[in-house]
Amino acid sequence: MPQLPPRDVLIGACWTPIPVEFVEPSPHGTDTSVAGPTNAEDRVFYAFHGWVFGGRFAGLELIIRHLIWRGVSILSLDGVGGRDTLAVKLTMPAGCAADPEVAMTALRREAREGR
Repeated sequence: MPQLPPRDVLIGACWTPIPVEFVEPSPHGTDTSVAGPTNAEDRVFYAFHGWVFGGRFAGLELIIRHLIWRGVSILSLDGVGGRDTLAVKLTMPAGCAADPEVAMTALRREAREGR
């Protein structure tokens, strides 16, 4: 599984940077960060194959969507297609009311620019 270092994304709507981690979506993965935030006021969102979701059961939803995606991959005879996928975990800091899509757009822009 490829390991990508965590990073921070800055957007104008938030006073503090948004921590971004690349996590394994599998419930059997080695990454244990598919869990809630350490600060109860923070909000956690996951981006996975075009979906961005959050809320109380975001980690569980990530695992379910990963298993469905893997099942479809296997049934379409592309069994290795879903093994090395990662999800993006965004931890929106308390007080930051920005939409997670804004943070994902900033992350994509930074990746294109090579930052």
